Amino acid sequence: MLAFLFTVAVVAAVVFTGIQIIRARYRPQPTEDEIHFATTADGWRIALHRYRPRGDDPHGEPVLLHHGVTANAAGFDMGVGTPEKPVPSLAHWLAERGYEVWAIDLRGRAASQRAGIWRGRRWNWSVDEYINFDDPAAVDFILTHSTFRQMHWIGHSMGGILLLCHAGLFGSPRLASGVAVASGLNYRDTGSAYQPLIPLRGLAKPLGRFPTGFFTTLLAPLMGRGVDRFEGFNYYPPNIAPRAARAVNAGVINDISAKVFYQLASMFSPSGLTSLDGGTRYEDLLPNVTTPLLLVAGDRDQQASTALAERTLASLPGDGHRTAFFGPAFGHSTSYGHFDLVAGIHAEQEVYPVLLEWLQSHRAAKK
Repeated sequence: MLAFLFTVAVVAAVVFTGIQIIRARYRPQPTEDEIHFATTADGWRIALHRYRPRGDDPHGEPVLLHHGVTANAAGFDMGVGTPEKPVPSLAHWLAERGYEVWAIDLRGRAASQRAGIWRGRRWNWSVDEYINFDDPAAVDFILTHSTFRQMHWIGHSMGGILLLCHAGLFGSPRLASGVAVASGLNYRDTGSAYQPLIPLRGLAKPLGRFPTGFFTTLLAPLMGRGVDRFEGFNYYPPNIAPRAARAVNAGVINDISAKVFYQLASMFSPSGLTSLDGGTRYEDLLPNVTTPLLLVAGDRDQQASTALAERTLASLPGDGHRTAFFGPAFGHSTSYGHFDLVAGIHAEQEVYPVLLEWLQSHRAAKK
């Protein structure tokens, strides 16, 4: 018995040491100007990474960059590029064009308050906590510290899902514009590679969290080397720098609450995303949206297809919204998957200008 326990301890120590070595070598190196903290109504400290406005016209219109379900703020500023193989930073790119950029870390990850036995916080939150607590706290904080009474929101993946929920639930008067990148509220029959996982939804109930960050860190050294057949799930491999691929897996992807996975599975039901108690169908709230929304999708995205963007557009009221699709069939140099829409090799030349044009067409109002 002692020999078995000793072996387990040695294996655990080796794995832990290996994880630390991989993260130290491959993790993102973001270079924000400041980190601020907002406190949610239920008592969590949420990190907001600030990039000060600069460039020829530092007007300071605030922009929230919102990450997806397993990600964190570093996805918008990985800091691992080289002159020969650049890795674009949407955060710096927008700041250089005069915007005050704020990149959020949701509860439980990166620079925000973490969960764990020794931290006195449990992994027991759902998407509803993001919608009702984290995002309102972030919006309040940003606008409280701004000379503007409106802001922009660019959300990637679940960050765009939360944008749609926020705009529908709160009527969005404080959002001058929104961009939902690879997002929607009803994924049913849109070709998402997540759909085969939905039967596993019930397995999430007894779990506290999914160790997604642990497993992707172990795989990080293999990424960008043409040996992982599963890379296409997160990005189109030819459109992401190898350093970025490794950084995504070593430091952008985090563990997630099992309740979040359980609730997000409702997006594949006929009703689309619903609250955890089943009382709110968020798609039903889209007629309340008053903010103009741009829906972005890539032609090779295995998670959120162009069909999803078209379905979401059809659910929005009025004619102030539109889609923007990326890939060779739409006049671009390469195909786009999921994450490379914000950090791909060609994103700075092809995707970012479209986002900038949208923001400039919907200027935020001052106080």
